[in-house]
Amino acid sequence: MITEKIEQEAAHYFLELHKANARSQSFIEWQRWMNADPAHRSAYEGIEQTMMRLKIPVKPPLPCAEELAADGYDGSMSIEGWRSLPRSGRRRPFVRFATAASLAALSLAAAGFWLDRHLPGNFGAFAFRTRPGERREIVLPEGSHVTLDADSVLNVELTPGLRSLELTRGEAYFKVSKNPARPFVVRAANGRVRAVGTAFDVHMSADRTVVAVTDGKVEVTSNANVTGNEIPAAAPLHASPQPHPVQTSLAAQVSAGQAVSYEDDGGLQELPAADASLAISWLNGRRQYRDEPLRYVLADIDRYTGKHIDIVDDSTGDLEFTGTLDLNDSAAWIKGLSVALPVKIVEDQAGQLSIEAR
Repeated sequence: MITEKIEQEAAHYFLELHKANARSQSFIEWQRWMNADPAHRSAYEGIEQTMMRLKIPVKPPLPCAEELAADGYDGSMSIEGWRSLPRSGRRRPFVRFATAASLAALSLAAAGFWLDRHLPGNFGAFAFRTRPGERREIVLPEGSHVTLDADSVLNVELTPGLRSLELTRGEAYFKVSKNPARPFVVRAANGRVRAVGTAFDVHMSADRTVVAVTDGKVEVTSNANVTGNEIPAAAPLHASPQPHPVQTSLAAQVSAGQAVSYEDDGGLQELPAADASLAISWLNGRRQYRDEPLRYVLADIDRYTGKHIDIVDDSTGDLEFTGTLDLNDSAAWIKGLSVALPVKIVEDQAGQLSIEAR
């Protein structure tokens, strides 16, 4: 897996190699680093992708394992001196990267790779994923901050005119760097959130997505078909619902302290202010719920434990839970659930948990 540390190490080596006074020892260290972990080589291949985006020809190509194995240059003398030795006294040195043209190509590749990932205002495509129970802090190249919760997946594409993100699973809290010329759009399930400079949370469950705004204002659009009274498109959140025929999208402006939800088969629904204030409690290590359907609470538990808990019937999933979940001790919460609600927890021979009415 390519970690942020590996990316930083890769950028360091790439920038070192392109220097006019690059030392032969730098090439030796770089080759050892390349062979130490397959992720190192993958990080370097990111340079090639950047070069293709910049339309820079990739010369020379990445050395293969056989070429690296045949490299006998040890850094004890200059490359020219090594070349002057009788062939019987040395293995063929791998010096493809020592030419001026190669150094220039590496310079462009390294600069492109570094700018693409670390400097504000640049573009590129990125993917972030967290494991069950893991949380990750991310700073995007254009300056926005993302806190990615457990068992979540976020894809990011930055272009000169748009910051496009897609949350395909889990939950994320966004603190958006203000830039009116580059809207910040997050897609989740069948809806999207459009912001300029604000902070908001997007929480996905099996059939519902909740958007809660903590600072500024966003526009939330749901693409679900609707048949009843829904919030009219682009209206303030507190606008009176109006009858609509079946349609493909609805939108509402959501301000700080407000929250909305949308389901796969329905339109936008305003949530109580209390739900908005509790939406980001997970950032402090605890989730707080107020009259939350049990199915959604258990979906959160799944993300923190990595173990799915079956709900035997819909009526059990509809039971409402009010209370606090310690994210570091989900097991204790599960054991105490039968005290808070009229349910019982059943474990089969394979260790699979299910919850049913008591």
